[in-house]
Amino acid sequence: MERMKGLTDIQVKERIEQGNINRVKNKGSNSYGNIIKNNVLTFFNGLNLVLALLVAMVHSYRNMLFVGVVFWNAFIGIVQEIRAKRVLDRMALLLATKATVWRNGKKERIPMEQIVLDDLLLIQSGEQLPVDVSVVSGECEVDESMLTGESDAVHKKEGDKILSGSVVVSGFSECVVIAVGEKSYANQLVKKAKKHQKEKSEIRDALDKIVKILASLVVPLGVLMYMKQSVVMELSQKEAVVRTVASVISMIPDGLVLLSSVVMAVSVVRLSKQKAIVQGLYSVENLARVDVLCLDKTGTITTGEMELSKVIECSDKDWKWALSSYLSAMKDKNATSKALEQGLHLEHHLWEAKEKIAFSSKRKWGAVHFDGKGTFLLGAPEIVLGANYKTYKAQLAKYLEEGMRVLVFAKTEEKVKEEGLPETEAMAFFVLKDKLRANVSETMKYFQEEGVRVLVISGDHPETVSKIAGQAGIADAEMYVDVSETTNDLRELVKQNTVFGRVKPEQKKEIVKALKAEGHVVAMTGDGVNDVLALKEADCSIVMDSGCDVARKVAKVVLKDGEFSVMPQILKEGRRAINNLERSASLFLTKTTFATFLLLFFLFVHSNYPMQPIQMTLIGVLTIGMPAFLLALESNHDIVTGKFINKVFLRAIPTGILAILNVGVLNICKVKGVLLPEIMSTMTVFSVAMANVTLLSQLCRPWKWWKIVMMTISIGGFVFAEVFLRNIFFLKEISRNELMIILFIGIMDFILLFLRKKISGLKK
Repeated sequence: MERMKGLTDIQVKERIEQGNINRVKNKGSNSYGNIIKNNVLTFFNGLNLVLALLVAMVHSYRNMLFVGVVFWNAFIGIVQEIRAKRVLDRMALLLATKATVWRNGKKERIPMEQIVLDDLLLIQSGEQLPVDVSVVSGECEVDESMLTGESDAVHKKEGDKILSGSVVVSGFSECVVIAVGEKSYANQLVKKAKKHQKEKSEIRDALDKIVKILASLVVPLGVLMYMKQSVVMELSQKEAVVRTVASVISMIPDGLVLLSSVVMAVSVVRLSKQKAIVQGLYSVENLARVDVLCLDKTGTITTGEMELSKVIECSDKDWKWALSSYLSAMKDKNATSKALEQGLHLEHHLWEAKEKIAFSSKRKWGAVHFDGKGTFLLGAPEIVLGANYKTYKAQLAKYLEEGMRVLVFAKTEEKVKEEGLPETEAMAFFVLKDKLRANVSETMKYFQEEGVRVLVISGDHPETVSKIAGQAGIADAEMYVDVSETTNDLRELVKQNTVFGRVKPEQKKEIVKALKAEGHVVAMTGDGVNDVLALKEADCSIVMDSGCDVARKVAKVVLKDGEFSVMPQILKEGRRAINNLERSASLFLTKTTFATFLLLFFLFVHSNYPMQPIQMTLIGVLTIGMPAFLLALESNHDIVTGKFINKVFLRAIPTGILAILNVGVLNICKVKGVLLPEIMSTMTVFSVAMANVTLLSQLCRPWKWWKIVMMTISIGGFVFAEVFLRNIFFLKEISRNELMIILFIGIMDFILLFLRKKISGLKK
């Protein structure tokens, strides 16, 4: 193989036929088979089918209507998740990582999966290696923390191996591929990354807990109810089975898990239209709970592009030739080098570089040694010049105060090491200006008005970052700290400051950890290798699609076309999803709550369980299922507060208790002879529905025309069933006196609801 020309097409074909290609099993979005399986083969679906079979065995076929609800629940869930999968898959193609290789004597950009053994791979800052390689030319620094756990960058030169999963921190190298596919570390790292990136979700965890509790209660309570109905109440087997199934079926919140998936899936689809790629359904939830937003300056507040504003010469020597040779030796094509090359119209003068130390965000400088010429450094003035910086500090201060970035190009006759710089001579200072993103001020204003604290964490000079933050409209931008010069506890610093300058990558992570330790939900934005540790640590990570490969891989949200102005819409969508899900979930858990209370009530009362499965289905569809799905799609951008499970049950339990009180009133009326036993089933249906309607009326505020229509359909559905579908739902005709009892119960429910709200308001 000719190293500098790479493989030929024939050689590539031979390696593919031999299986020496970087084929990796698809680790993308969920497969169609898994989506169908996860929506169909659930515990509650299985339980519903068992209950349906029991009802079928006693030939009460009308009471099997609840199976239709199970079918539609599964169908809707499958459709929505497939829709979300297709969006995620399309977005994944847009974000697909590519590699640069030499083939047939030319540079080509190919998908990572098409790399073959012995390919000549070109790697540079920001890339994560998908294969194992050996360096054949050039030098670079790599972060091997995913392999070794050590966060310090490791210098790699000719002959050194770099394992897949390593991240190039700085430098440029040409490498030959020595292991691909299953023979490299790639597959193991993908599994580790998938495990590491498991989405945090309070809602999912709460629903899992509810499912486990109910799974442990449903079967034993069902057995007890059957024994009570058949042995104690001496009902026929058919009646005992039907009433037992009715008592258990409503304990199952089968639509709730579906609802959460549907709400998240709809949000993913909506955000994709706003050019925000959400890499996971439950990432939407974390977006909604964010109360601190940490921004990296470069590429987030600014576009990542720079322009040369001013050159301050300190030497009469021809530093341009040296700078041009320095940039050529480094081979980095970052924003800084592009700005210098374009602003100074540099030609590619090539002194032969003997040694070089690539620039890293940790050191804040890079160096190249040329035989007979000396060593040249480019980086932060206060670090490169050391004690000599005070000579220029006052002169440079005005540029820093204006929010510009200042670099020094310096020289020393000595060779330099990675640690401990010798005395250097400044040759020229370069004043660089960042370009602010469009609409960044409006975006910052929105977050601050919504109670989200905005912090800026950057590796640049704190005064520079502070000024840019101020220009971007970030509140308290003048409150800044140079992290490299302080030994204060980070937990105290994050309370007192808005801007953090001269921050090393590991310190960014520690700042995020300090904020989380204070109880905040933290979102982190960034686009570079130096942001990766903090992005992984944050509750929600957001990256521009122009960011480096590894940053995009760890991100929960990727902003297509660098549209930072879409951030408010992301927050709004997250809040809409969670607020509406909390509201709708309370309806489902109201059914679970009152069904559980009702079952326990009739276990200990010498009376038959009053309802049948088809009647429970009627209540579920009209007061829970239909309203829950409609309310879950409403616009609602209120700040998300409190624990999901607490808020949901604070609404559900009082309504469940209200339903039991209603049934208790009916049983008193039966004992007093006001109600006949044969009308109890019908009266129970309407009294339970009345309790649900009171909660629904509360959740519908503020009222809108479509909510009034929904409420009318909900109430009208019961009237229609009583008048026209009486035989189907096993309902009896209601007399005027019985109607008055239902109205009395309804009025009392609304009075109790009003009093509860008043008492709750007084407590607050």
